[in-house]
Amino acid sequence: MNEKKLLSACDDGPIWLTWVVQIAMHTAMRQGEIRALKWKDVHETHIHIPRSKNGTARDVPLTSAAWACIYTMRNTLSRRLDGWVFGDADADADAEDGGFTTWHVQYHYRAATKRAGLAGELTFHDLRHVGCTRLAPLHRDCFELAKTTGHKDPRMLMRYYNPSIVERVAQIRARERAFAAG
Repeated sequence: MNEKKLLSACDDGPIWLTWVVQIAMHTAMRQGEIRALKWKDVHETHIHIPRSKNGTARDVPLTSAAWACIYTMRNTLSRRLDGWVFGDADADADAEDGGFTTWHVQYHYRAATKRAGLAGELTFHDLRHVGCTRLAPLHRDCFELAKTTGHKDPRMLMRYYNPSIVERVAQIRARERAFAAG
């Protein structure tokens, strides 16, 4: 994937498109979770998701890059009086009427991939894969990564979490030193 080309193409779409794509890549959040964002659930350290696809609440920790994206977005997007970040994800309304449906995201995302010359190569869900791949090395194991990404079955994450033996030994020894230090 050529991220620069994709983001540049997203800049030519609605103002929210670049932010939605960046949040997906930085957090591995699902499209529905991003569409349902309310400002009251966005914090400096994490995003609270009151109800995920799996029906449970979870908190998504924000990396430095994710927080920088959120911070810039907060200072760029105009605030909505209804509290939604992008639009009413519960409404089946048109964008002009405050709605923010799956159709809105898919339509504009497909148009951006076409402008970027990536049409047919990259679905929105692939951005979750990008996010998982970026987050995997920052986590101790698949179980910890699953808490961040909201996967119920950590086995799904085995494709993302593949540290080398050298990396694993370094992690084990670092934890060993921390444990010995008290």
